[in-house]
Amino acid sequence: MHTEQDNVPKTTGSNSRINIIGKLNISNIESVVVSEQDTINNANIVRSLCTLRDD
Repeated sequence: MHTEQDNVPKTTGSNSRINIIGKLNISNIESVVVSEQDTINNANIVRSLCTLRDD
């Protein structure tokens, strides 16, 4: 049965997450860009891809 409650995965206090977005421009394969984000969401992904396009 589906409920409208958010299901948050249980973690222990010793677990930590690192949210990393990596970008690779295949026109310049030596240029790899990695950035650490507070959250991985659609806005951060789009912002990250736009910086790749602008370079």
